[in-house]
Amino acid sequence: MADKKKKVPTSSVSQVENYRGCKRKWFFSSVDYLPQEPRRATAIGDCLHAALERYLDVDERGLKDGKPPELYPEGWHLQKDYFGKKVLFALSSEEQHTVKTLVECAIDDGIVIRRPNAMVEYTEKIHITPDITFQVRIDYAYDWTIEDHKSCKNFRYTLVEDSGHSRYIGKDTQLKVYAYFWALRQRDLLQVDIPEKLTIRHNQFCVGPKVTSPVRIVETEVTFEECHRTYRELEKIVLEQLEWRNKAKAGEIEFYDMEKDHDTCGSYGGCPYKAVCVSQEMPETYKKRINSKIKELTERLKIEKESTMGFNIKNTGGTSAQEEVLKDIDTASEVTVEATPEPETEKPVVPRDSPLGKLKTELNSLKKTCKGMGMKVQDTPKGKEILEAIEKLEAIEKAKAEEEAKAKAEEEAKAKAEEEAKAKAEADRLANEAEVKEAEAKKEAQVEQEVSDESPEPEIAAEVLKQAPMPDYETKPSISSRSKEVVICIGCMPVSGKQVKTISLYAVFASEAKQMAKVNGKDSYFDLEPFKRREQFAHAAPTILEQLEGLTVTVPSGLGPDEQALLNALLMDKNVRAYSA
Repeated sequence: MADKKKKVPTSSVSQVENYRGCKRKWFFSSVDYLPQEPRRATAIGDCLHAALERYLDVDERGLKDGKPPELYPEGWHLQKDYFGKKVLFALSSEEQHTVKTLVECAIDDGIVIRRPNAMVEYTEKIHITPDITFQVRIDYAYDWTIEDHKSCKNFRYTLVEDSGHSRYIGKDTQLKVYAYFWALRQRDLLQVDIPEKLTIRHNQFCVGPKVTSPVRIVETEVTFEECHRTYRELEKIVLEQLEWRNKAKAGEIEFYDMEKDHDTCGSYGGCPYKAVCVSQEMPETYKKRINSKIKELTERLKIEKESTMGFNIKNTGGTSAQEEVLKDIDTASEVTVEATPEPETEKPVVPRDSPLGKLKTELNSLKKTCKGMGMKVQDTPKGKEILEAIEKLEAIEKAKAEEEAKAKAEEEAKAKAEEEAKAKAEADRLANEAEVKEAEAKKEAQVEQEVSDESPEPEIAAEVLKQAPMPDYETKPSISSRSKEVVICIGCMPVSGKQVKTISLYAVFASEAKQMAKVNGKDSYFDLEPFKRREQFAHAAPTILEQLEGLTVTVPSGLGPDEQALLNALLMDKNVRAYSA
């Protein structure tokens, strides 16, 4: 009974793809469980998926619980967390209209079809071992076919049917693994043999404003054997992930022990954990900040919904709550595509429920009637009236589009100017830093020369402590009185002068880390257990300080945990004088 109640971690295709891209990003997401900042593109995709699910999840009569399905119930435009309690994002009125238009097009064009004996949001979870499970979640499946709904801002980077293309749908890991599990389910349920080939399909929905056909199908056939091999490859990675999970659970590793891939930092709109990865923000602080935003948005929307003076949450977007709470959230496109605009020659989609759309629908109907009677639509009074109305509305829309384009161009020019100003400021900052570093290097070189001239005994070098005696890291020596004190400048620089001899904390750390590794019989300092190696700095501090007598140690900002441990050990000595900015 205890084993059945034991909670074990779950992996998935998306987790494996994350792990393949950057192991540290996977660790943040699936081991440390750091939340991600809500994104507009993800919210649109989730709300679109939910509407399609409500349309497809009906019985043979097209009913749900005896009633026609309500595709857009109250609060449908709110993206919520896995448990449905916290609001992550609220779609604006314009975004709601986009989702409704895409769903309508998919239904009218026969791209999304209700099929007999189909499964909506089919989920299966299996135990690879007693300590790890693997889960799949299929949007729509029937017979020997699976369908996956994908939203994007541009078709340029979606999957294609060309087998020679790098984005060939037949190479997609997720679809092949999903097809593998669905085929096993069909075989066991129907007691039939699995066919040689299975069908995998993408229903692609483009939310960009300048596409003629915003919904399309991309599909192909793959062999069951190929799907089976793909899953077995993923299974090996899941077991590798389990080893890292166990090490993290035992406290043997932290996120900085995981390998990171710099090539993926800017992929898919940018890594959400970048600030934590580069030590600009602690994981606990990051988690608290994101959860605070989500909680504040949830509370604001709840208050506005209950207030008689507030907005109607059923018909509008996030309004003031959305803008105030999420004003700095990334608005990049969905993770599977890049936000590249379509060519300007493409005509925008005319919403069917707009005045112009209704007129054009009416005109098309009249054209069919006139064609059957051998007449031209412009020869009828009704046709002339509709054509004139369309011409006026198109002129208005054109003028409006020109104004919007002009305003957009001005905004882009302003944004470009701001970016150029930021880039210039950043370049100036980097140049200043380079000058400071160059000056520090010259001072350190001068210290090295002066120290070597003054005393024949081995002393600390400007770059590394090459001649420093190896301290005993197992026994902490007693603190001896020294004739010269050691000055430590944290985040600041001493007043320059010939009498001031400086060395960077990084140089001290580099030398001591090398000696510590040698004493412990390791090739690298980082091969030592994290807590043990940092603790040894406390034992070695007196010996290190003897080599630093009369020197000023400069400490830059942004220290790692090991450099910080060395600094803390040095500051414990009573003969150390410290200054901070």
